Amino acid sequence: MNTGQKLSIYRKYPLFTSALLGVFGLLLPSQSSAQEAITVGVQEIYEDNIFLEDDSRRVQSFEDLGFTQEQLEGIPLEKIDGDKDDDLITYLFLQLSGGTDLGNWAKLSHDGKVGAFIFSDHSDESRASLDTTVRLEASKDLIPEPFFADITSVLNSGSENIAVSQDSVARTSTTHNAVFSTGAADVELAQATELDAVYTLTRHDFVGELTFTDSDDDFFDEEGSDYFSNMISGSVDHYLTQELAVGVDTSVEYLSFTKAESTNLYETEKDDLDRLVYTAELESEYRVTETLSVSGRAGVVYTKFTNDPMPRFALIPGEGGEEIEVEVTPDDDDTNFIFEAILNYAPTPDGAITAGINQIQGVDVDGQRIMTRTVSLNGSHRLGERFEAIVGGQFIQYENGGDLNDPNERWEASASLRYSLTETVVLAAGWSFANQNADRDFENLLNRSENYRTNRAFITINAGFVGVPL
Repeated sequence: MNTGQKLSIYRKYPLFTSALLGVFGLLLPSQSSAQEAITVGVQEIYEDNIFLEDDSRRVQSFEDLGFTQEQLEGIPLEKIDGDKDDDLITYLFLQLSGGTDLGNWAKLSHDGKVGAFIFSDHSDESRASLDTTVRLEASKDLIPEPFFADITSVLNSGSENIAVSQDSVARTSTTHNAVFSTGAADVELAQATELDAVYTLTRHDFVGELTFTDSDDDFFDEEGSDYFSNMISGSVDHYLTQELAVGVDTSVEYLSFTKAESTNLYETEKDDLDRLVYTAELESEYRVTETLSVSGRAGVVYTKFTNDPMPRFALIPGEGGEEIEVEVTPDDDDTNFIFEAILNYAPTPDGAITAGINQIQGVDVDGQRIMTRTVSLNGSHRLGERFEAIVGGQFIQYENGGDLNDPNERWEASASLRYSLTETVVLAAGWSFANQNADRDFENLLNRSENYRTNRAFITINAGFVGVPL
């Protein structure tokens, strides 16, 4: 699954793991020359709240809060002063995808997108983005069916912080996952009954913000944890009819942390995050008609921490609005209910609607457990041969730990229109919105507000070229 601490060589060379697979592939003979699909594009983005601030939360000056001018010197107060900062951002990107056979024993495939966000006013926030996947997969000649083995390197730029809207460019950071997976897939146990059994080893590294200039405000650098994940998973699926399938999924995962960093108000020791996670689910999928299908799953996830969590101190608001420090001792284990339901409806060949609801447990950017509940609705429709309209919205509840007793909440909505100028050139324009309520009546200088409202508008043009020999 998701895992992470930076290896010493990886701290100096964050692209080392990705490049290793590519170089390894180039040194091996291939049966045919690689054919590339290339996309280049430019996007203009306007954001009205790049630092995700809430002007209703900062009711006192920093001097009134007890900070001297010397203490405030060098801290970029515009990021936390409660006044919303807007900016115009230019995004330039290049995407390449393709694959090649390495003799008769493996296939190397890649899909990489490299970009740069250029801020007009806040130039120190300009940064690179990397979204690449390189996969080396053993051929069926080397490992016969139903067995398989592959190695994957994934760089992703965005935000793994559940409190941050995904469209926030100024909170964009990069993570890397190196994944080895092996097992057996689609093993026929009986008529209409299949088994999957997989072992997955993942190394997750939080690389950080790839800004172009060294910022003197490292006080607000995005931080995250690194860890290893060892997972064994299995599933049994039975097809009752061609339209109806049922199954059982189980997994056990051990998360071992090698670095623990967080932007929270308290520090966490990496050993306190090590844990075993057991999951068991029942699932079903039913194709009602040619245009309507539903699927769902429900189960439990049990978490057991390897070490007894150390008590920690946290700040909570008092009755008079003042901050009170209290000692909190987390539980060393718990059990939670998880579920998912999805409805897909395609009334016409040109239109589709997807509705879903889920409650899942995951790993937040700092390595803590995070519970989320999401309700979403998305739709798309082609308007003739050249236009396509896409709309979507979701409501998210989340909370650190193993429950959702007092969750933070966020509404998100988006709409976009795509127009195909030619077969290879596409013009798109759109808007997105996020409104988050963290249900807190105070804000601390050391922690950015988790209450915010932001709007984002964009226009994009990109051109694609297929079959380019390299």
